[in-house]
Amino acid sequence: MAVRLIVSDIDGTLVGKSGKVSERTKNAFRECEKKNIPVVVASGRTFFGARNLALEAGLNAPIISANGGRCDMDVTGENAPVYEDTLDKDTSMAVYNRLKKAGCFMTSYVGKKIYVLNETNGFGSTCAWKSEAVKGLDYVFMDDEELFLKEGTIAPYKYEAYSDDKNLMDELRNDFLKMGLSVSSAFPFNLEIMPAGGGKAKAIRALSEKMGITMDEVMTIGDGSNDLGMIEVSGVSVAMGNAVEALKKAAKIIAPSVEDDGAAIMIEKYALLEEN
Repeated sequence: MAVRLIVSDIDGTLVGKSGKVSERTKNAFRECEKKNIPVVVASGRTFFGARNLALEAGLNAPIISANGGRCDMDVTGENAPVYEDTLDKDTSMAVYNRLKKAGCFMTSYVGKKIYVLNETNGFGSTCAWKSEAVKGLDYVFMDDEELFLKEGTIAPYKYEAYSDDKNLMDELRNDFLKMGLSVSSAFPFNLEIMPAGGGKAKAIRALSEKMGITMDEVMTIGDGSNDLGMIEVSGVSVAMGNAVEALKKAAKIIAPSVEDDGAAIMIEKYALLEEN
């Protein structure tokens, strides 16, 4: 069956060490546009974080952000999202209190922003400086816990927890899974805590239904464990050569690594039907 929609992760999939989308990948996107095949970025980033990359890559298609918590139909973000998946008030507070007790660095994704509460009780672990927080992109840093509770805990798409302590991260993962929440990781030192059943796959299903496209006609490309859901539900599933092992086992196709333009090569071969 022909590919009618491509959904790709960003970091480790479209973007490698350079932080840029390669010219070969941009050209593949242009060819997809000629064939009316939308290329959607699906990222753990905020809307603006994902949108900026999409614009740099020359894309003007729907944006899936916050690890599937939000879907906008275009890169302007001027209209209300067509899909949102948020934590209810009680669950949000339960997650917040557990992370605060654990003393790990945490963020919450609300709307188009990321809220960060600056505290000294372990928040700000050295591993956090490996995260996007250092870029200041879409982040709201605050020292006022009352303000954070007022703004950063209301209908979040997800919480992120960061810690260098692997045992603590494993413990937190188990606790949140017992609560029935969805938990994944974009990096070895982080957790992404979302509503039950949440993630990129849920957002892609909602988007494809709106576009009149079946999941068999969707091609997904990723590298991290937070891409596992979308890899499992798409007709053409691609794991990057640099992907985690769980994703490689679940995917139908293994691409070359991000540094070798693996995403572009797979788009050319399976969506544009060009032999390389």
